[in-house]
Amino acid sequence: MFIYTVKGQNVKLVCSILASLLVIVLVVALTPGKMNEPGLLEAAAIPTESDCKGVDTPEARIAFLKARGYDVENHEEEISMLTIPAVWNPYFQAYNEMQKKQGMDLESYKGKSVERYTFVIKNYDYNGTVLADLIIYEGRVIAGDVRSAQKDGFLHGFDKSNAIGV
Repeated sequence: MFIYTVKGQNVKLVCSILASLLVIVLVVALTPGKMNEPGLLEAAAIPTESDCKGVDTPEARIAFLKARGYDVENHEEEISMLTIPAVWNPYFQAYNEMQKKQGMDLESYKGKSVERYTFVIKNYDYNGTVLADLIIYEGRVIAGDVRSAQKDGFLHGFDKSNAIGV
């Protein structure tokens, strides 16, 4: 049998080292700096509140996607009207969870008619067609995704790490 005793001084030392590491991690994580400079991140995948407003022209929609790192055709591939379901099935719940991870939430849009603008992405490293969808309500982006056109492909938010199974 192995017995290990810890003196009060050792516990204090370990606790103060852990507290110091926590403070350092928080300072690095919360301090704006070089990580926000262009070129160090692929793109601003998570849109800010101001990014989402005033996206009511084709040029503004293209600029929105360009700010996320996507080079798209100079026109919408498809424009459609759809209604956010009032009652969600498991797939739509998963889709909304993906939206929440990118700072958007469709909960307050249940039952509302929205516009979906679909663009062809030209700079996605994938052997097939890749599309970007912007879901817009009253000139404001309320949701969006990037997906392959193939049935057995992929679907994710503006950031590739924010994916759900399709």
